[in-house]
This record gives sequence, C-alpha cells and structure tokens, in this order.
Amino acid sequence: MAVHIQLRGGTAAQWTSANPVLMQREMGVETDTLKVKMGDGSANWASLPYFTQGTAGLSAYQVALANGFSGTQAAWLASLVGATGATGAVGATGPTGATGATGPAGATGPQGLTGQLEQLVQLALKALKASKVLLALLEQLVQLALLAQLE
Repeated sequence: MAVHIQLRGGTAAQWTSANPVLMQREMGVETDTLKVKMGDGSANWASLPYFTQGTAGLSAYQVALANGFSGTQAAWLASLVGATGATGAVGATGPTGATGATGPAGATGPQGLTGQLEQLVQLALKALKASKVLLALLEQLVQLALLAQLE
C-alpha cells in the first residue's frame, strides 16, 4: 500500500492572516510562493524562518585543485578511473527456456540394412520359386526320357 504525505498549505496571505502554531516537525507550504516553514510546537507562523537553500559550495574539481591537483577537469576526471577489476564468479544457470518450433523435415537418408535385407529375402523367394519351376521341368524331362527308353 502506498504512503501519501500531505503538507498543510495555503497562500502567503492566508498563513499570515491565520498565523497558526505548527506542531513540532509539522510543515506548512505557501502554495503561491512555494516557500516552506517547519513548526517547533510553540512559535507562530510569522515567527518561524523559511527553509532556505544553502550557499553553493566548491565542485569536486575545485576541491581537488585547492588540494594540489594540477591539470584540466578532463584530466582530473580521467584520474578517477581505476584499473579494471577481476572477473566475478559465474552466476547460477538460469531456468530452461521454452521449447522452440519444430524445424523443417530433412532429406531422406540412404536405405538402411533392414531395407536391403528385405530386398535379399524377396530375391531369395523369387529364386526359390524359379528353382521349383526348374525342378518341375527337370522332373518332366526325366519322365520323358524314361518313357523314351521304354519304347
């Protein structure tokens, strides 16, 4: 659940006219000037000081110059860069990704042993049938030769 902080607000004229005492650490905003005051629990609005922005200080480069650095701002910035550190440890393996789409079908490979074996069996069966036919013919020839001898 989000936390909302809302400050008391009113125009400068409304604050001056009402001149309330803000509770300790209670903030009030002049909605027309955007000036802010913080209560202490006892002083009225008119007695409280406005928040003010402090004076601008020296830049880090100016502080470096004041402490003995000599060179351009670019050189000073470059001097702030250190050597590359050692490579860190390898992290844990992440979760397995989703399965990708099926790729296209590959080319048909060469005929394997099973196909060749089948062909050999078919040839052997044909040869066996042919030899049975030859055997039957041979038997008929033998019978004819026997009949011819008997006559």
